[in-house]
Amino acid sequence: MLSLCVSGGPSRAQTPAAAAPTSPVPAAVEAGAAAPPAGTVSVAAQFSSDQGPIRSGLEWRIFRLMPDGASALQERSKQNTPVFKLDRGDYIVHVAYGFASASKRLTVGETPVTEKFTLAAGALRLAATVGDQPIPRAKVNYTIYVPAAGDPEGHQLASGIRSGEAVRLAEGVYHIVSTYGDTNATVRADIKVESGKLTDATLRHRAATMTLKLVETAGGEALADTNWSVFSPGGDIVQESVGAFATMTLAEGLYSVVARHAGKTYARDFKVDTGRDGDVEVLAKDSQ
Repeated sequence: MLSLCVSGGPSRAQTPAAAAPTSPVPAAVEAGAAAPPAGTVSVAAQFSSDQGPIRSGLEWRIFRLMPDGASALQERSKQNTPVFKLDRGDYIVHVAYGFASASKRLTVGETPVTEKFTLAAGALRLAATVGDQPIPRAKVNYTIYVPAAGDPEGHQLASGIRSGEAVRLAEGVYHIVSTYGDTNATVRADIKVESGKLTDATLRHRAATMTLKLVETAGGEALADTNWSVFSPGGDIVQESVGAFATMTLAEGLYSVVARHAGKTYARDFKVDTGRDGDVEVLAKDSQ
């Protein structure tokens, strides 16, 4: 198992379904004709790193190759080492391990066939912290990208990944974006997945959750029906909200907030420090 931590400032293992070729269903055997004898095909998979067997997470599909060049899904299994009984003929065997896969063409006859597949694949398990505290699973999600030339986010492979979820991937380097909350608290990292290994990576956010309130006096009741706009130092809108309370997770830094209520506008600056959740009160005075 590999472990690593990644720090940064602002910025489901799921198994993909293989594209199943479509084709007409093979014609039924004519009445009175003898059915072709069945052969057996035994399959298994191993990691390329140490030839250790893959004991879970496999999905097998077998496609029958037709005389016209088309193919049809014949069998499927999620067993680790399934044995298939197939009629004589030519087939494509496809195995998926999460987002990693391999396929082989084989011919079935009277002699039993045994095939072993080698996959250069591993798994990635992510976590996130703010300060020294783990971020609750429901408040952070991850997106995994396959980098392309000059573009770290060349191809989005998976999104909505949660902490602790093991994502099975082909061996290689992936660009990870961790999003804490739904505003601007993100961390990015390039992480390498090695064959036959589970890589644990922790991404460290520099952010805090702030609750904005418009009050008539310090510590007073929040005024309802308030429109909120939060701006970066450069004047870009970071987040907008409506209500007595505006709660948002923001990356560490300086911000300006504008509150609009009953036709009047109020503003103030505030600072976000990592891990220091708190309230930001805007006093309803000196309206603009």
